[in-house]
Formats: sequence, C-alpha cells, structure tokens
Amino acid sequence: GGKCIHDFDVNDLIMPCVVIDVSDKCHERYQVSPQDVTDFESKYGRILKGSCVFVKTGWSTFWNEPSKYHNNHINPSVSPEAASLLLERGVSALGIDTLSADLAENGFKVHKIFLGAGKILIENVANLDKMKKIIGFIFVILTCYYNTCFAQIIKTNDIKVIEETLTSIDQDTLVIFDVDEILMMPKDQILQSPHREYINKSDTFLCASEQESENLWSIIFAQRPSIPVDPKMIKMMTTLQSKGIKVIALTHCVSGKFGYITSMKDWRYHELMRHGYDFEKSWKGMQNKTFNGLEKSRNRLALEVSSPPMFFKGIIFTEIDKGETLEAFLNHYKLKFKKIIFIDDRKKNLESVEKTLSKLNIAFVGIEYAAAVMQIEPLNKKRAELQFQVLGKQRKWLCDSEADALLTETNN
Repeated sequence: GGKCIHDFDVNDLIMPCVVIDVSDKCHERYQVSPQDVTDFESKYGRILKGSCVFVKTGWSTFWNEPSKYHNNHINPSVSPEAASLLLERGVSALGIDTLSADLAENGFKVHKIFLGAGKILIENVANLDKMKKIIGFIFVILTCYYNTCFAQIIKTNDIKVIEETLTSIDQDTLVIFDVDEILMMPKDQILQSPHREYINKSDTFLCASEQESENLWSIIFAQRPSIPVDPKMIKMMTTLQSKGIKVIALTHCVSGKFGYITSMKDWRYHELMRHGYDFEKSWKGMQNKTFNGLEKSRNRLALEVSSPPMFFKGIIFTEIDKGETLEAFLNHYKLKFKKIIFIDDRKKNLESVEKTLSKLNIAFVGIEYAAAVMQIEPLNKKRAELQFQVLGKQRKWLCDSEADALLTETNN
C-alpha cells in the first residue's frame, strides 16, 4: 500500500537526518521503543518534521556473516508504538541497519504504518557508526533493483501472523496454501504428524509388502475423518477470493490411483470441498493440465510409477520438488505475479519455492506454520494398537471414538 519509487519527487528526498543509537543495549529481539525516541530528544532536541530517522542497532556488523545476519529473520527492529510516535513527529523516512524494521514473526506492522502513510522505509543500512547523531541534510537515494527480489521466511504457530501478512496484498499477489497440517489435519491422534513414526513400527505395517502397505494406507485415507487446522483459514481464503486475489493449493500428493483409491485428485478435491475450501473458484475456465517430463520422485509411498505433477480444479498435485512444479505451472499458463506468499509446514518446501521465485524475480514471503504440531497430545498407544489390529484383520479404520468405545467394552 506504499508509494512506488517514481511517485517521489527528487525534492522529497532531501531531508534533515538523525541517528538514534541503541547498539549498547541491543539484542536480537530488541525493539526500539517510544522511550528510546524521547531519550534521544531529551539529549539532542525534538526531531524535526520531515526528517529521516536512522536506527543504529549494530546488527550490520554481521553483514559479512550471512547466516548470523539473516538469523532466521530474527533481528532488532522498531516497535509499532515507536513508529507511530515518529509519524506524529512528522518524519519522512525511517532507516535501520537490519534486514527489516519489523520482527518478521510479528507481522509487518511497521511496514503498514510507515508505507501506509506514504513514507519511506530503508533497510540494510551500512556505516551508521560513521554518521553523526544529527546531520544537517541528507539526500536519500532510492534504487530499484530489477534483478533481485525481496524474500523472507517467517516461522510461526500464530494465525494472526498469516492474517496480518495477507491484509494489504492486492491482485498482483498469488497466495499458495499447502494442504496437510496447514488447511486440514487428521482427527485421529495416531495419524497426526508427530506420531507417524509409531505407524512404521507397528506390526501391521512391518509385516506388510509394499503393495499391501499402499492398500492399507488407502483404506486409512478413505475412511479417516479430518478437521481444519484452524477454521479461520477458510474465511481468510474466501475473503481473498472476494477481493479478486488468486489462491491455490500446492499439495505433496499422488494424483492418480493409490491402493484402493482410483483417483487421489478427486479424493483430495472432495475432502477440501467438504471443509469449505473451494480453490476452483479462483481458476474458473482454467483447463486442467498434467506436467509431463518433470523429474520423478525417488521417495514415494506408491508402488507404481510416480504420477506426474498436475493442476486440477485449483489444486497443484506433486510428488517432486514444489518449487520446480510451481515454475512449470506459472510458465505453462503464462502467469505473471509480482509477489507470491506460500504457507507450508515444512521449511524445505518453502526454501524450494524461494529458490525458484528468486530465479523468476518474483518477491516471496514464506510462512512456516506450525500450529498443527502445537495441538498434539501424548499418544494413546493402546488405542493405536487396536486401530492397527482392526485395520490389518478387518480392512477397516476405526476412528478414535470408535476405538475408545471398543476398548471400554472389552475392559468391561
């Protein structure tokens, strides 16, 4: 929602400048407070209207150590309260010697405050240690980089971070959702991601051939109940669609036959629709497409040859690298987006897409959303053992409530 570079007159870029130095008390999660601003003013005088305010945290000393500088996007930042106070002072620009004026996991409140007011934000500032606290005037040079793009990955289990990230986007942005552990998760405890190691160790699967293992999994998929990770995600998606912002699902899932399920793409589509996730709405008139020729995955559950990635009713199915699949999708349909936001529970998928979009010069925000893991309770092993015994003998999946009822009946 901020101004573009060409919206600024050159005369707007000449301004008085001050440097607020908090480096002596800074740490990786330090946020510049209104008190820091007023402490500066008590010593040097009130900040002049139209000033450029630089914040010196000392973080730039890590510039030549990229892993420390990026630090998983945890860096000293500016509090929204301090940003609001600076706007009250009438400042024209805010600069900082870190990756961002915001702590990424808290959303982009400072960006929204400053850019929303038509002001300038400057990040990754160098050599603030060589500047005086007060400078008569400075000429701010805004550079447009055509061969690089902004990218970051935020880790959070708070859906508010996702909501804030999506608040100010427009129709030039594509929003991508992973499915499992992002939109939906199994209701039955043993099938939830932290407990899956136990499944592989169960006698039912240890004694099964590859084909039998696939068949058993297909019974589970067909009969297990699923629940939304957070019902707010449904409203969030429909709100984006009402604004004309395209949303799409990108799921690591077989698209063809799997065990007793004749079409995994139909199974997945209907499962999403039952929860109110209608991705097809964003792609009316778009023909389904199979992306043949992409490298096939070596690590897959299905016994047969891997089904190639495909786009089907607003959902991209893939068993290979998500970034590579997304690139094939964008290129085939000749889609041009200025920014892509991808929400997934696995960092490697986010990094894969980040790498692809860097090559395509598309700005990227990845959100590693871990809310599903946070909801998990300790495993009820007796229930799980019964569920797998029934699965192996009766070819039936008992949900948790059914298994609990059977255990109670047996004990009585």
